[in-house]
Amino acid sequence: MPPWAEISILFVVLLVIPVCVLTMSAPAVLIDLLNRTSIGTLALITSLSIVDFICALDMSRWKSPPGSKPDEKSSLLMGKVLDEDVEVGGKPEDIRLSVVIPCYLPNEVDIIENTIDQLMYRMDYDADYQVVVVYNYTPSEELKTEVQQLEYRLKSREKVVKVGSSERELVVKRCNTSSSKAENVNYGVGLSSGNVVGILDADHLPMSNSLSEVARLWTPETCALQGSSFVRNQDRNMLTRIVSIEEGLVYNVHHCGGSFWRGFGVFGGSNGFWRKSYLSQLLFDKDMLTEDIDVSLRALLLGGIIRHEPSVLSSELVPETVHDLWRQRLRWAQGWFQCSYKHFGGLMRSRKTSLQQKLGVTVMFLMREVWYYLMPTSIVITAATALRRYLEVDGKSTLHVHEGTVSNVIFLMFIITFSVELLYSYATIPRQQRLSYPWILLGIVCFIPFVFFLVLAGITGQFREMYGCQKWDITTRPGETSSHDLKYLDKTRASKNQFCTVAVDDPEQ
Repeated sequence: MPPWAEISILFVVLLVIPVCVLTMSAPAVLIDLLNRTSIGTLALITSLSIVDFICALDMSRWKSPPGSKPDEKSSLLMGKVLDEDVEVGGKPEDIRLSVVIPCYLPNEVDIIENTIDQLMYRMDYDADYQVVVVYNYTPSEELKTEVQQLEYRLKSREKVVKVGSSERELVVKRCNTSSSKAENVNYGVGLSSGNVVGILDADHLPMSNSLSEVARLWTPETCALQGSSFVRNQDRNMLTRIVSIEEGLVYNVHHCGGSFWRGFGVFGGSNGFWRKSYLSQLLFDKDMLTEDIDVSLRALLLGGIIRHEPSVLSSELVPETVHDLWRQRLRWAQGWFQCSYKHFGGLMRSRKTSLQQKLGVTVMFLMREVWYYLMPTSIVITAATALRRYLEVDGKSTLHVHEGTVSNVIFLMFIITFSVELLYSYATIPRQQRLSYPWILLGIVCFIPFVFFLVLAGITGQFREMYGCQKWDITTRPGETSSHDLKYLDKTRASKNQFCTVAVDDPEQ
């Protein structure tokens, strides 16, 4: 086991066990201090969750109609236009779309064609657009023949297809000098002919009205739009169900609401659409483990702001084993820590970031990096304190009555907030992809162990970065094993909160 992994695991053990022992056997004064700390931490987390949820509900109120001039309030969340970008207006006819799909073979050999089919044949978009597939290849003797056959099929499909009134061009290129997603994207941006460039991972299938939503929501002030996503392989096992619950909360509540009160959103690595001139100027950094977060923060330093738009919806595949999920979350945690260290000072000093954005950056970075330590200790302290009171150590409770009442109220608010957010995110998921209620309840029960899994990955990522380990772990892509994965929802479905209303067509028809 690498030294950074041993250190992080030892740190977690040394963090949790002493807290538990102290809470069970420490003097009353120390118990009161620990309990008040845990209550304050839980209150802070609950308060931020409530703010995110309220802002997510309020998103539809500040959005300006497409093509109109944004008011002073909404302009805080819309990027500042560059002088050379005045030709990209807010009308659909002013937008020329290109969609770049970075692909790594042989890891994504089983899924890339589904994504191409979706974009070339199943999109409800009347204007012309371009699809650029850029791939790099690590030789594999086991899959050599399969990869060669795929390359031949992709090259044979490189043409212009007319669907209705829309002409859709497919460009497929291999980037021989690439060893990362960032290099594939940069190469694809150079090949793109549009003035708005979308980026989709090979496992993401956009809903068929996504491009129309981008054109409808684009304004002259837009720097980038970040869409939402849901898990389409959520019924594979218990782990994918838990991750599905987590992603619903992250995308539909915390990203959506957080982008409102912070004054900026972040690019999630896929299902994002950028003004090409911004992207050409910024480019992706192949040395960053989370190049998507890095480019988001560099855009903010230039005065460009990413808007979160939940109606631009896509589905994705999540890891199906603990090992694959661990490697993914470890890379994410280390990459966030890397970006926090690199950009925090610059964002605080920048004159192009407002006071609201500086506050948002501070809360976002600090809460994410400190959360790994606050959340488990709060859970342990709360549980151990409750057990101590139940056992009545020293013949009496060490907590005053009013402190116990406050603790119970805050804990109850935390449970209610989590439940309401879960129901809200559940309502935004396409009906055919929703978990059944028994699975939701079981997923909630398993969520606390999952939180400790994320904590361990987060702390390990921090130690890994401080130790100097920069290894890029590839996220293994599960294959499409069921036609049910591609059947999302009825085309007639409409939602009150303006989430996606049109689905992917059935590939069997």
